Amino acid sequence: EQFTVRVNTWKRARSVRVLVDHLLTCDAVAQVQVLWRKGQGAVPGWLSSETNPKVVIEQQHNEDSPHAKFDIQLDPPTNGVLLHDDDLLRPCEALNA
Repeated sequence: EQFTVRVNTWKRARSVRVLVDHLLTCDAVAQVQVLWRKGQGAVPGWLSSETNPKVVIEQQHNEDSPHAKFDIQLDPPTNGVLLHDDDLLRPCEALNA
């Protein structure tokens, strides 16, 4: 069964890119929701121009709160949701476990 990954970003655009590119290779990932806080500045060009329909950007309010990742504004397309920080990289097999 597939699941949605909500990527919590924290001013590490390079890490986000590596993570998003990796998650797109995982068969079990139905959608990647990137939570971009407005206080981080503009969404990076590579992310705003991403054409893969599995990648969705959710712009959040300016608050840099660890609880913001629980403020779901976009309904995930799956029942299962994995909250994932942008500075972690797990093998696809580990995500499925």
